Amino acid sequence: MLDSHILGMDYGSSYGSGSLKALQNDNLPEIDLLIREAIQNSSDASLREPGNSFGVSFNYKTFSPKRFNDFLSDVKDILNERYPETEADYLEIRDHKTSGLTGSVRRAEVAQSPDDHGNYFKLVFDTGKEQTNSDDGMAGGSWGYGKSVYFRFGIGLVLFYSQIKTDTGYESRLIVALVEHENSQDAILSRVREDAIGRAWWGRRDATDKTELLPVTDETEIKEILDVFSAEPFGASETGTSIIIPYIDKEKLMEGIFPENCGISEDVISMCSFKDDIVEYTKLAIQKWYAPKIFNKNLAKYSNQKWLAARVNGVGIKNTDMRPLFQLVQELYTSALSANKSGKQDYNSELFRGIKSVPVPSKKVQGDRAGFVSTVIVTNEDLGSTGAIIPPQAYLRLFGALTKNDPIVMYARAAGMVLDYKIDGRWTKGLIKPEGEDQMLISFFVPDCGLKLKDDKALGEYSGMSLGNYLRKCEKSDHMAWTDPSSLTVVTNIASQTTAKINDCYRAKSSGESEGTASKLSGKLGRRLLPTLSFGKKKGGSGGSGGEGGSGGTINNLDCILRQSIISADSMTIEFELKFKNIRKEAFIGVFVESEVGLMDAHSWETGIGTEFPIEIPIIANCSVLALNTNQTLAFDSSCTKENRYIENDFSTIEVLYTEDGDALGFKVTNTVTNAVVKGMLTLKSRDKKYCCTVKEAKEPVV
Repeated sequence: MLDSHILGMDYGSSYGSGSLKALQNDNLPEIDLLIREAIQNSSDASLREPGNSFGVSFNYKTFSPKRFNDFLSDVKDILNERYPETEADYLEIRDHKTSGLTGSVRRAEVAQSPDDHGNYFKLVFDTGKEQTNSDDGMAGGSWGYGKSVYFRFGIGLVLFYSQIKTDTGYESRLIVALVEHENSQDAILSRVREDAIGRAWWGRRDATDKTELLPVTDETEIKEILDVFSAEPFGASETGTSIIIPYIDKEKLMEGIFPENCGISEDVISMCSFKDDIVEYTKLAIQKWYAPKIFNKNLAKYSNQKWLAARVNGVGIKNTDMRPLFQLVQELYTSALSANKSGKQDYNSELFRGIKSVPVPSKKVQGDRAGFVSTVIVTNEDLGSTGAIIPPQAYLRLFGALTKNDPIVMYARAAGMVLDYKIDGRWTKGLIKPEGEDQMLISFFVPDCGLKLKDDKALGEYSGMSLGNYLRKCEKSDHMAWTDPSSLTVVTNIASQTTAKINDCYRAKSSGESEGTASKLSGKLGRRLLPTLSFGKKKGGSGGSGGEGGSGGTINNLDCILRQSIISADSMTIEFELKFKNIRKEAFIGVFVESEVGLMDAHSWETGIGTEFPIEIPIIANCSVLALNTNQTLAFDSSCTKENRYIENDFSTIEVLYTEDGDALGFKVTNTVTNAVVKGMLTLKSRDKKYCCTVKEAKEPVV
């Protein structure tokens, strides 16, 4: 039986409940969180090991509860009462070609190195101690809270077994930890110690200092414990770590993979067999978050990263085994990584030949470049037969997408884990959509983590820091996003430049392939369906703005800039920018149909023609306001639709105006500040392809 240490209430103690909440993420399934954390930890532990790869295996098996419980003094009777069955489920996560849980095992020794507690102490005992083995942000860990997912995955019990290399040979270490919510009705420790705060460990008391709880190091004793789980000891000269999580509830872990009303159709969900099988979902999640590293032997050509050899229940995952969507993710990442090294795209994918990698500028980074974004437009056919049936949104759990072909943008640091797949927010705001409904725009931004931020007083403590380390410090504990400190805009600017550069890739193609906007509309939509982008200059207003579109205004106090963005079968999305000058705060942008008697709005069409007005405004989306006086930007939280005709923020309101019959006249912008720049995406839909419409500033109609 192992010796125990149950933590009681004391000054500065870290409670179990606080540790379990520290991951700051209740949106992803626990399996996703576990895979992100486990592979990240193994990747970090491989950084200084020889070779170009490291491995992580996930094994779901069963064990005998009574045999395991007998090792745990104080709580074995409670566990035997709670788990009387002869078998229970567990998960083992085992890595290889990693350093193992190195570092001191005694508190007295740890106190002598306050800056680096070592892998063992940080994983087993510490809460919130960040990684220190980070070259230019290479390490994935930062906050030190991610390990809480190990305790969330089961009932809070976790067995840590590791073998490390020492100055005299090799040493094995094994210790059991428990983290639980101290006030839960299922709490175990409070039945043993009244002031228990939800944390305990089982190992061996130091013979010379009874206050120290040390790991088990005797090989015979370790093997006896591992035999309960049919887990093999590490080889004589092998280093690595095995984490065993007993008492997992596989059915509970699979709950919520597709929540109710998630926006994915029942037909699609029924085809997603991975939703019912924890092994298959684990394979999917590994691909989702670590596609850039899985069997990617090109990494060594363009970085000092190592490729990942992943296994689930003994079955390996190669890049050729991945779903086509995640093969694309890897190709995009490798393309951008090669461009970071060479200054231009050096890697050309054989699977997806249309990938382009373009630099993303940043005035805060030395050299004025933050990295490269790789982008491509693909079809269902490009993603293979499986991709054609199951859309990316289902694999990625992207719920609430407006359409099936919303652009997807990813980003990752040098650690190679996809931080997130974005379909909304600043990483996709204003991105064009492909013309075909079966086309998808997918992009991957990869920063050049070795670059330095400029020596600038405005950057404060981050001045001169590597971009990789800066981004690492901008991550929350779940590593799902980069968020600038309140006084800086490094990430904000990178995100906006990323979308701009992606758009440039496709806008340049559009202008080069057509003689003008009108001819393109004719080719795509038939006879003069939607606006020509000369947009009918208003008398006294300014002229066109080059290839970007047209502009009109009233005696220089408003610039109305309109740019063509996307054309689909019967609609067109236009990017608009309204620049208010001097003291002007209001403007109305009208929609008109060209007729033999001139331009007609919905009012005049209803009275003069009597049929349904040919143009609709389905949505005005992705709107924001820049207050030039304070250089502050505010986004709108929602979009204008026929059901939601009015949106507002602290700077502006946008309202779509309709006739009594429900036909759109245009939209009105009203500002509370002067010198505002209002941007957004206006979508027009045609009801009758015989007519062409014009969008321009006009006098506000009487509604």
